[in-house]
Amino acid sequence: MIRVLITGASGFAGHYLLGLLKCSPKTEVFAAYCTHRVPDWPARRQVRLDLTRRESAREAVRKIRPHEIYHLSAQSIPRLSWQMQAQTTAVNTAGTVHLLEAVREHAPRARIMFASTNQVYGRTFRTKPCLKEDDLQWPENPYAATKSMAELACFNFAAVHDLDVVIARPFNHLGAGQSDKLVFSDWCRQVAMAEAGRQPPVLGVGNLDATRDFLHVEDVVRAYVLLMKKGKAGEAYNICTGRGRLLKQYVHYLLSRARVPMKFKVEKSRLRKDDPRVMAADPRKIRRLGWKPRKTALNALDDMLEYWRGKVRA
Repeated sequence: MIRVLITGASGFAGHYLLGLLKCSPKTEVFAAYCTHRVPDWPARRQVRLDLTRRESAREAVRKIRPHEIYHLSAQSIPRLSWQMQAQTTAVNTAGTVHLLEAVREHAPRARIMFASTNQVYGRTFRTKPCLKEDDLQWPENPYAATKSMAELACFNFAAVHDLDVVIARPFNHLGAGQSDKLVFSDWCRQVAMAEAGRQPPVLGVGNLDATRDFLHVEDVVRAYVLLMKKGKAGEAYNICTGRGRLLKQYVHYLLSRARVPMKFKVEKSRLRKDDPRVMAADPRKIRRLGWKPRKTALNALDDMLEYWRGKVRA
């Protein structure tokens, strides 16, 4: 049996990755969580893992001796990273180092797929229209900076200690179950609330003139599995479509799906003027491995809206 460990298994993407892997033959998947156990997952294959503690990482890896590790655990909300800089660093950077040290000591032949972020490019998005994996990392918020430092740790452990690490740089991904601390889920929640008569039929939004490349979360976790199988050790891969849309287009689509007439209103409190106008990258490297999206961000918006309709009715 191939033993698989997923860190951050109780999180948004972790939930979808578990669903994808649970039917894999000859695979035993262990779900690691920090505070909240994973619903509907066998208790014997759940493990509490606090990556901010070195000994917790060592104990989990020593106990499971995984062959494959999907490292998804993170404080992943950029806006909150400004308010929680020490905690974000402890989880995203130190936590990754603790995991790498544990793997080197107890499972040195394991393959690690590290979920980074497109935001490591940061200011470089302002200098080029479409970025490749070897373009400069120039993070502009604490979340991106901690992911960039974690990437450097992965590259270092791969080069110095011969660990088998591959890095994913996904663009923003959407789907049912995403936190409403993130913008698209918040929009869907607002629409569901307006449909239920629990808020005025006005969608509060921020800057809609930015162009972004969004993905369905199911396509992202498929990319993770592909990188685990085919990605080259010590290298990074953009996960994106290579095509963006104006945020305004997503808003118009969402309002067209609303069951009550709605308008949108730009609210000053939601504006982030320092964001790059365009964030786009080249997906050809991962496409050469055989990946391409099967769904669209609009499909994901439909899923999220139905999810929030259910939550509001409950």
